[in-house]
Amino acid sequence: MDMKPKSFSEVSNGILDLSQHYTVLKFLSVISFLVFIPLSIKNFLINENALGTVLLLFEISLLFEVYANTTRKTFSLGHLIPVTLLIMSLILAIYIFGALATYWVFPIILSVVFLLPQTQALVVNTAIILGSSAAAIPNLEVSVIGRFVTAMFITAVVAHILVRGIRLLQSELRYLSTRDPLTGALNRHQLDTLLESARLASKPSKPVSPLLISTSLNRSMTNMDMTLGMK
Repeated sequence: MDMKPKSFSEVSNGILDLSQHYTVLKFLSVISFLVFIPLSIKNFLINENALGTVLLLFEISLLFEVYANTTRKTFSLGHLIPVTLLIMSLILAIYIFGALATYWVFPIILSVVFLLPQTQALVVNTAIILGSSAAAIPNLEVSVIGRFVTAMFITAVVAHILVRGIRLLQSELRYLSTRDPLTGALNRHQLDTLLESARLASKPSKPVSPLLISTSLNRSMTNMDMTLGMK
């Protein structure tokens, strides 16, 4: 059984192809750096050292993971560490600052739905909703917490439904665009796509080499069909 932690690129399925996933990860790493590093520094300055430390560790782990994925290095830590640190920072922020931190929940829920596979996104968003709800109890009124939980739940459900629909449409379109309508075999475009994906996924320690096999039996049958067709 392979116990190696899964990276962001390895867990992507359906919404983004490999090259798009790398681009999105790079974009998110830049945005998160511009957002979370100042937040971390701010929390250190106001003596919220626990939150500042978690935010800093999250950003470091995210940048490390993105670098490992985009450069195809073998020392990827896996997506579980930055995701866990993100959930911890969100719960701590809501516990410390109350309603001021609740607006961070919704873009994070949406990002999780688009970046992680459906099952993992459900688990992560469930943890976010439960943890955020518990963290809000000391600071918010019951009615406010109820509206907050309802808003998180609706956001997660709608996002998951939309992404599921997108995945189904993508699956159908991908089949139609990669298959020969007569035989159902993969077409030339799909061959080029697979070769490009293999090139992007290759690593210095695990090079990829194409192998082309031609069977004389099929060639004979094809020649026979062509001969009969010309008579």
